[in-house]
Amino acid sequence: MTIDPATIEQTIAEGKTVKGEDLTGLDFARKRLANAVFEGCDLSGADFSFADLSGTGFRECKLPKALFRGALLNRCVFRDCELAGSEFEAAGLEDTLFQRSRLSQCRFVRTDLRKARIDDCSLEEADLTAALLGAAQLRGARLSMTTLEEVNLTGEDLSGLEFNRCRLTKARLRGAKLDRASLKEARLDFADLHKVQARELAAEQAVFEGADLSESAILNSAFNAADFADAKLSRVSWQNLDLSGANLAGADLSRAALNGVEMAGANLKGVELEGAELIACGFYGAELSGVSFEGSRLVRPDLEEAKLAGARLKELALSQANFKGADLAGADLSEADLAGADLSFARLAGSDLSRAVLAGANLIGARLGKASLRGANLSGARLSQAVLDEADLSNADLSRAHLHQARMRRARLTGANLSDSELVEVEMTGADLSDAMLEGARITRRQIKPRCSVCGSFLEPDGSCRACHQQELGAHILSRRSRPVYLALYLSLLAGPLNYVFTPLLSASAAGFQSLNLKWLGLGLMAGVLVSLVSLLIGILTSRKSEGRERRLFVANTFLAVMNLVVCGLVALAMWGLGAPLWRAL
Repeated sequence: MTIDPATIEQTIAEGKTVKGEDLTGLDFARKRLANAVFEGCDLSGADFSFADLSGTGFRECKLPKALFRGALLNRCVFRDCELAGSEFEAAGLEDTLFQRSRLSQCRFVRTDLRKARIDDCSLEEADLTAALLGAAQLRGARLSMTTLEEVNLTGEDLSGLEFNRCRLTKARLRGAKLDRASLKEARLDFADLHKVQARELAAEQAVFEGADLSESAILNSAFNAADFADAKLSRVSWQNLDLSGANLAGADLSRAALNGVEMAGANLKGVELEGAELIACGFYGAELSGVSFEGSRLVRPDLEEAKLAGARLKELALSQANFKGADLAGADLSEADLAGADLSFARLAGSDLSRAVLAGANLIGARLGKASLRGANLSGARLSQAVLDEADLSNADLSRAHLHQARMRRARLTGANLSDSELVEVEMTGADLSDAMLEGARITRRQIKPRCSVCGSFLEPDGSCRACHQQELGAHILSRRSRPVYLALYLSLLAGPLNYVFTPLLSASAAGFQSLNLKWLGLGLMAGVLVSLVSLLIGILTSRKSEGRERRLFVANTFLAVMNLVVCGLVALAMWGLGAPLWRAL
């Protein structure tokens, strides 16, 4: 039974404890309840707005969705209480103690919590937007999906705290310490993290869009799939970070120092790298299209499978760099030092490598069509199976280069130095070798294996065709191997009209299923099945391993024969369903 508020006030005035009472929804707004004691009471939805509760104690009370807006709660104690969804906006909380209480979904918007004490409480999904608080208040709380937007934690030591899935949009953490803290899936859009320091920080899938992390020092931390779009990262000092799958599009990394940072699959499109130092960083499969590396320093970068189309790497020192399988189409690598670099199977079509140093570089299988290699140093480079169609190699140094089975159709090699190079089985149709130096070069013509005039397959060394030999059974039957597949295809085409035209016309003339028409229908089906099977068998025996035109004929025949058999089967099933099985027709 609910008690009247006046009765409660009288009990409190007498200094008695209010114990075990049902006070659900009572209105105590603007009441004076100082030094009261509530024990085991149900105060769900009670209104304490602007009430004086100084020195009041709540023990094991239920206070969900209670209103404490503007209330004076100095020296108040909430111990083992349920306060989920309660409102504390603008409440006075000097020396207030929250102990072992549930504060989930509570609102502390713009509330001063700096002198409050929070001990072993849950603040999950609570709203502390623009609240005044420090690390001391957060250490005694469990935070998850908590809103901490616009809070000021400048210079605070937040080490070991967990902010998983919390909202810290526009929060000020300037100079804060985050050692072993957790920011998994947290949102820090446009937050101020200038000069923040962190070790072993876990920030997987966190959002730092537009945030200021300039001059931050972070070590041994994880930022997998984090979002740094348009973030300010200038002059950062990051070491041994995992940024795999992170989004750094449009981020400012000017004068940044990154050492051992892993950025596999990261998006760095439009990133600013002027004056940046990238030491032993991994960019496997990263998106770097159009990025300018000019003015930056890359030491032993791993750019395997990276997307660098249109990137600007002019005059960079990239010796021993790994560009295996990278997309460098249209990239500017002019005057770059790529000595000993691995560019195997890289896509360099239309790229600018003029005057670049590629001495001893691995370019096996590289695609260099229409690339500019004017004056490039390719001495000792490995270019086996590389494609250099229409490439410009004027005055290039290809001495001691290995060009086994390279393709150089219409390539320009005027004035090129090919001395002591290995030009084994190189295809140079239409290439311009005027004034080229070929002293000591080993040149062998590319051997083109002859093909069979019948099926187009490569011939064996003795001039025989293995594919034709495998078809001897069918060829022997009709003397020429091209005839069996034509015969099979003709039979398949014959079975089609038999199944789709003549048989339906015969059956359509019947009124129901009479014996004569049913007989014609059954005979037509059996004839179609027989012709289709013969056609399929001939095709398999004579042309299943054929190539070229006969292979296409074999596929067409197989398709038609199988379709005919399927249609026959469907018609037989339809007859069965109508109570006229096929054997009655015969």
